[in-house]
Amino acid sequence: MKTYEIQPTYENLISTFQKDAIGRNESLFHFLTLLNELEKCTSIALEGYWGSGKTFFVKQSKMLIEAFNPFSNMCENDKKVFKEYPNYYRGYPNRFDSENLISQVPVYYDAWANDNDDDPIFSIVFAILNEYTSEFDFKETELLDDSFISIVNELLSFSPIKFKIPKITKTEDMLKTIKKNNDIHKLVEEFLDGLLAERGERLVVFVDELDRCKPDYAVRFLERIKHYFNNDRITFVFSINIEQLQHTIKKYYGNGFNATRYLDRFFDYRISLPKANMSRFYQLVNFQNDSTWYSEINQAVIVTLDLELRELSKFLMQVKIAIWNDWEKVSNGPIAAHNGLVYCSIIIVPIIIGLRLCNSDDYKSFISGKNVQPLIDVFNNCGVSEWILTSFINDNEELFDSASSDSTKKIRIKKEDILKRIYDYVIGNKFSITGESSVRFGKILFYSNDREKLLNKASLISNSNFLDINKD
Repeated sequence: MKTYEIQPTYENLISTFQKDAIGRNESLFHFLTLLNELEKCTSIALEGYWGSGKTFFVKQSKMLIEAFNPFSNMCENDKKVFKEYPNYYRGYPNRFDSENLISQVPVYYDAWANDNDDDPIFSIVFAILNEYTSEFDFKETELLDDSFISIVNELLSFSPIKFKIPKITKTEDMLKTIKKNNDIHKLVEEFLDGLLAERGERLVVFVDELDRCKPDYAVRFLERIKHYFNNDRITFVFSINIEQLQHTIKKYYGNGFNATRYLDRFFDYRISLPKANMSRFYQLVNFQNDSTWYSEINQAVIVTLDLELRELSKFLMQVKIAIWNDWEKVSNGPIAAHNGLVYCSIIIVPIIIGLRLCNSDDYKSFISGKNVQPLIDVFNNCGVSEWILTSFINDNEELFDSASSDSTKKIRIKKEDILKRIYDYVIGNKFSITGESSVRFGKILFYSNDREKLLNKASLISNSNFLDINKD
């Protein structure tokens, strides 16, 4: 089954940047400009909800920094992708000053993947080592001072992770000397100074997924980093869901603890992740990329429910499973033209799936027949809503705001009233009150068992769901 989630692989990071596929390239350059202006040890909280594309953003930021660092080992062709982009993107030549960029050394650190480590300091220095070991010649140890060699050996001795770094020997018993003098802090400082002397003017550490870590590790990480990494040439960028991180802090210190003020001690700036351009992403994954009302309904659900990138990927995949065949029935001929179940599958099932992904309370109230508002909201954001609803009005009716209105001959009915009428029968099961087995609105015929079948489709276990789901 085809997935619509774009993983942050190297190739995807490059290709989506080239296309500006989610509309964040301008923000990437603005962010690089901000990092370039920092002059002291700084921590930035890059805030966004889970699934909003924070990892994608920080990994592309890392690549953008590497592209403008002459000492990075990024291949020249990939550097050109980033370095030449501002030259043809409208407005950038006047706003982005590449000539005055300092050389920065970026490191990506996945905190969640390392929250079993005993000491965050060892873990994060290992991440830096692992990032740049290929650029250092460890055989020529005479070029390295004792502090650098010592911290490498210290880390190699304690880390449970195996790296392809040879054990360095220059003086005897260095590990005991380090422990005896309790000089890790100094060694970290000297190690970073040595790295920056070789590779750039500033170190930028992107810390991802800290809000998913165990409470004790998250707290220890923040406090240890603040103590050990206070070099004026270091920037930390924490990509986080600030609300979740606050919950994590409270789990450690107690529910009455002021987690907001606590985190303010660590973050000098709080920046909101720019919203992705969902229309561009929708086109990128090529999900029924046309002007049909099927596509219009899906896009209206995305906009109305404000789906994040990961939610959007799941939404598109589940909608395809649920109603792909129904769309083909409607589009291929008049056989299903009077089938209310098929039409409402295309109109209502995407709303049910979207609500289930992002708002459990609204989902429950919607499928229980108590809340028609999501349906109304989606149609208010749908460009062809009036055209769709003309199939659901009777011969003696016309839309209230119809251009050909003739109130002396036809009953004027509002769009919201049509939607409520459909909702009451299909979701609210008004059949149980009227005792009818079927009802017709305009060209569309509904049956009393349509609700059960519709919810079955939305649950993805209908017999028809799994036909041709791999079809592009």
